[in-house]
Amino acid sequence: QFELAGSGFHEGVEVLFGGVPASGVQVIDDGHLTGTVPAGSPGPVDVEVRDPDSRAVLQAAFTYTSGLSLVRVEPDSGSQAGGTYVVLYGSGFAPGARVYFGGAEATVVQVESENRMSARTPRGNPGEVDVEIRLGDDSALLEAGFSYFDPKNDRGGASGGPLSGSFNLTALDGSWTHWGEPVAGATVSIDPPPLQASTDDRGQVTFSGPALVKPLDVTVSADGYETVSVFGLNAANLTVYLYPNEQEPVEMQPGEVKVAELSGRVFGFKDTPGLPSGPTVTVQAMVNLTSWSIYGVPPYSGEPQGIVVDHDGGDWSFTLRLGNYSVYAVYGAYDEETGQFTPGLLGVRRNITLASEEPVTGQDIILSTPLDRIIPLHLVEPPP
Repeated sequence: QFELAGSGFHEGVEVLFGGVPASGVQVIDDGHLTGTVPAGSPGPVDVEVRDPDSRAVLQAAFTYTSGLSLVRVEPDSGSQAGGTYVVLYGSGFAPGARVYFGGAEATVVQVESENRMSARTPRGNPGEVDVEIRLGDDSALLEAGFSYFDPKNDRGGASGGPLSGSFNLTALDGSWTHWGEPVAGATVSIDPPPLQASTDDRGQVTFSGPALVKPLDVTVSADGYETVSVFGLNAANLTVYLYPNEQEPVEMQPGEVKVAELSGRVFGFKDTPGLPSGPTVTVQAMVNLTSWSIYGVPPYSGEPQGIVVDHDGGDWSFTLRLGNYSVYAVYGAYDEETGQFTPGLLGVRRNITLASEEPVTGQDIILSTPLDRIIPLHLVEPPP
């Protein structure tokens, strides 16, 4: 609704906003009239009052604004620790806007334009949450617009692919009596850029921003623990175990070890370019568990390792202690005469939990990743 003040108003006058007639025009008296503003595009427009004999124009007297909307959040996932730098896209953004993830308010909100703003996510729990922008009495909601995840790796090490704006660190206790428990208050330093922060009660902290795209030097320290440093890391997530400077030996009592059977099948056998052939060559997939150590030997180094599956849909099974596992299959050609295995395809099944002695079945592995690149490695002055 609008109200105009002027003079000479009478029944039958027409009001236009940017050349578009208003509706519901009512003349209150000679100097006042009201009506409803027509739809228009964002920006200023002239307001015109006219009758068949005369017209009056007030230039740029009315400004249309976009309605508040939210259409996309980038990235659309981040660590449960919070602090992930995100960019929100939509319309109607203005200073004073507030952003909420699953009802928790984001921090460091910066409105860059009417269509773009940035923020840092609050702490959350794994799963999808709605993202909401509030501006005065107006609001815009993007359902399931962001997903939280737990970047912790119980086995330690890096994961998550190369750095692309966020780095998530988890610090776990490496002592006998508190193995795997989070270390809160650990100091984490990274470079570049040179930043420092402390882990939360989950032992986690997130560094995030557009500058985090180059390999990092990471140092983690805590009172009473040995310091851990990793150099030239190009991974989105890192889990480190901090070992106490001193710890009492734990008396180990023999007892029954609980185990469970883990099983599945391998699918995706196919002709793969680059694999050798011949009378002594057979194709097979080798199924194995992810290694506990970076010094584990690759399955295609020398004699094949793991459970051999010789046909598409073939079965595999392991009997393992209770815990979390990932399994993988490498498909390729094995030369029985030379003992050489040439890999061609990879399949991975992640995050399998053996929580009880009940068998876990149906953990099928799909061979979907081609192994078609060779990376030369040159050792400079290797040890004898």
